[in-house]
Amino acid sequence: GTSERLASLRAARARQHAISVSKWNTALHGLAEQAAVKPALRSELSTLLRKAGFPEGVRADRAGQAMPSAIANYSQWSLESVTPVTRHSALFAFSSSDLKRGTPHPRGRGRMAEPVTWHTTLLAEVGPNAEGPLPWVERDYTPVSSAKEWEQGRCEMLIKVYADGAATSWLHSASPQRVWLSRPERTLRVPGLVSEGRAFRPSSVLLLLAGTGAVALPQILAHRAPTAQLGISSPRRDQLHVPVDVVLSCREDDALLLPQLAGWCRESEEGGAGNERVA
Repeated sequence: GTSERLASLRAARARQHAISVSKWNTALHGLAEQAAVKPALRSELSTLLRKAGFPEGVRADRAGQAMPSAIANYSQWSLESVTPVTRHSALFAFSSSDLKRGTPHPRGRGRMAEPVTWHTTLLAEVGPNAEGPLPWVERDYTPVSSAKEWEQGRCEMLIKVYADGAATSWLHSASPQRVWLSRPERTLRVPGLVSEGRAFRPSSVLLLLAGTGAVALPQILAHRAPTAQLGISSPRRDQLHVPVDVVLSCREDDALLLPQLAGWCRESEEGGAGNERVA
């Protein structure tokens, strides 16, 4: 009936979005069951399993499913250190020598780097879960380290640990030596700070950040001096040379990155951009 067709269309749209950002577990959620009654989906199922590193399929019991040796658009990173920031949050430092890690700003061969902010997806190896058939859950994080550091094989992420969070509780309890991180994905276009479209160029910016949302600031301010901060050149019209006001909301016992926030603003001002205020 109509409701079944609409549900199928919604599932297909959700799957295509998950595929576009390399979230293989999310993309595979319920697909095997759908393919059992719709043979036309079996080819897509096979393709996604192969990209997820399971060309032979996922074990029926799932509990004993090991991680694959390769996952499309992901590379392995070593966990170098964990530095507590507050009672609830910590700074996780990773390193990688895998060139397949990609870059937030692809360029070269006549291609200019696109000015964007970005994030990466971490695979938390929690075993069987309700989010899909694979032995991990997928969570997006915005690094506080720069795109230039990512290209050099270094990444730092501020992560808030939730007692009932599938991914963060795994990070806290398992203390893995290595993790899988995706190639960088675009979050916002600069200077408009919108997910789509490039025409909007603001005359000023007001950032309302809460909790770990503070991690968005260094990536944004870096586009005030992209050559020095990011190692990329972008037209001046695509740089963020406008006043930026920042309002940060946080709990009294979970104030995050306040010295770093002030330092980022000072660095940007010393670089000639100026007009940053944090409240």
